Amino acid sequence: MNLAAKSISRRILRKSHNWKEALANVQLEEEITSRSLKKVLSKRGLEGRTFALFRGLRDRAVYSQAEIVEIIEKQSDFEQKRIFNGLTNNLKVTDWSTFKESCHDIYDEVKNLDVDQTSKLDCTIIDKNGKVKICRLPDYIPQLSEVDTSLFAVSICTVDGQRMHLGDSDIYYTMQSTSKPYTYGITHAALDDVLHEYVGHEPSGQAFNKIILDNDGRPYNPMINMGAIMTCSLVHHQQPLSHRFNYFLENYKKLTGSRSTLSCNMPVYKSELEVGFMNKAAVNYMMTAPGYFLFLVIYFNPFVQVTTEIQSIMSACLANRGINPLTGESVLPIRSVKRALSLMFTCGMYDYSGRFAFKYGVPAKSGVSGVTDVVIPGVLSMTIYSPWLSTHSSSSLLGLQFIDGFIKKFPYHVFDSKEFL
Repeated sequence: MNLAAKSISRRILRKSHNWKEALANVQLEEEITSRSLKKVLSKRGLEGRTFALFRGLRDRAVYSQAEIVEIIEKQSDFEQKRIFNGLTNNLKVTDWSTFKESCHDIYDEVKNLDVDQTSKLDCTIIDKNGKVKICRLPDYIPQLSEVDTSLFAVSICTVDGQRMHLGDSDIYYTMQSTSKPYTYGITHAALDDVLHEYVGHEPSGQAFNKIILDNDGRPYNPMINMGAIMTCSLVHHQQPLSHRFNYFLENYKKLTGSRSTLSCNMPVYKSELEVGFMNKAAVNYMMTAPGYFLFLVIYFNPFVQVTTEIQSIMSACLANRGINPLTGESVLPIRSVKRALSLMFTCGMYDYSGRFAFKYGVPAKSGVSGVTDVVIPGVLSMTIYSPWLSTHSSSSLLGLQFIDGFIKKFPYHVFDSKEFL
């Protein structure tokens, strides 16, 4: 957009946004402070730290309404829209306090489930229905068996950038298989459906690390290990590994809104290198298929370490048609997002995917570190972390229990809509 077009856009925006009325609507008429403005937005789920506006306001200064409007109108169009929507409560979740209270109640109920740890790696958990569930830590990656099993975190991010964090949301963990939808989206953005000449899109019906190809000699889908290895190997495969590593890392940063420094957890990475025989065997097996190249070597994505606060922003990009809800940047094409969500819906929860889709009806992806991503398109995303994995689903047991409570309280199953029924 050239300067003339930007100037016209700003004039249209000023006319469409009645700032005086919006500020008066929340009792911000005179003697406005940075704190009072933050408080209004915070009550509606919008964190002050996500706005560039507050970096230009002095903490103890008092502003008139006209002064505040003048400062706001110097912000980007996207920032102005977020502020205006926050002041007028034109948001996806309009009753934020009730929504937050309901999520707290679900979290507390799940947090207080009876956990009986029978060994360092094993426990039983009595779920909300009184059923005994057997859980285990993934000892085939030694570092993952050393985690604090009491950790439980939930972060939610709406498509308007409303955010909520419960529990241990600032604790880092490795993304593991929840990195696969993002890796797929980045790769699909570069290659479009040519990608599927090398990777299928059918559920395998097998364990996520099973060494198996479809009838066309491809990994079944990008959400299992063989498919993910192939997917991330396809991008810039003639470039040095350092270039390809940085390419994915930079795209991951865009998904987070560049709000944190991303890095690989090297102890977990080294642990996987030492004992990841199935992945190595999968690479060798795929090398025998005609037409594949000697580039099946870069597979760092599962070892990127994040918090639920960070990852919920990434998954919110999927909920928001590829646009980061905190920056307004289009980080993935809509077509790639649609493909990624389709695969999450049909293949994202390992060999529990069919049952999960049947019960909850939303795209999701789990990982063996204990993290689960859930995407409700056009509404919100949530990231849940708890290390104990159900032996039945290979996914976080507390994560599944939280999702169960959330979908029962807020019926977002794709076939629950009144229009459909």
